[in-house]
Amino acid sequence: MIIRDNPEELEKRLIERFPKEKKGIKKYLKYIRLASEELYSLPYIKSIWKKFTIPYRTRHFGRYALFSLRRVIDWHIKDPLLKNILNIQCGDHGLQPRKAAFILHAALMYHYFKGGYYPMGGGGAMVKAMTNKFKEHGGHLKTSTGVKRILIEEGKSKKAIGVELQSGEQIFAKNIVSNADIGITYNKLIGQQYLSSKLRKKLDKTVYSCTSLMLFLTVDMDVREAGLDSEISG
Repeated sequence: MIIRDNPEELEKRLIERFPKEKKGIKKYLKYIRLASEELYSLPYIKSIWKKFTIPYRTRHFGRYALFSLRRVIDWHIKDPLLKNILNIQCGDHGLQPRKAAFILHAALMYHYFKGGYYPMGGGGAMVKAMTNKFKEHGGHLKTSTGVKRILIEEGKSKKAIGVELQSGEQIFAKNIVSNADIGITYNKLIGQQYLSSKLRKKLDKTVYSCTSLMLFLTVDMDVREAGLDSEISG
């Protein structure tokens, strides 16, 4: 089964393969499109008067935003194989249908309907652009430099004021941002002695998601001759 990047063609092919699900397929794909369009429209609603109409403008997004993907797809689709086909892109966001928000999956599908784009020069071009802009504003970038701990100001506030590198060098700043996971940030870099009992209990109950791996392959063949193109196959 090929998932077409053209929503009309996708609908047509799914109905051909699952004719008994025609009504559900049409409704499900319709709500995928409407909810996503409303979500993507939010940044463009500028005027105060238009903002008053947001509940109406985003009524489909609002209707489904609080439900899981599994809940919504179960309302419209009955065939287990068809559900698996429509859920195959869960690998992109890494969540099971029972845990994934419907609007997250809808936005992902809509993204591919509009074309899955990448920057000229690949992902490295984005890093280079961000680095250049960072330096333009007086930033200093350190690579291959381990952080030993986050420095905490003693006292009532217990505020983060800097970091100590593995070399022993200390760097101070007004704002400290960590992109390490929550366990490493609080338990290792900050230290439990600075945490409240409430926060320690929350950390103890933290459940980590499964790691996902995306594999890109280079093949010595003409994939178009094999009937493949840039669409997503499953």
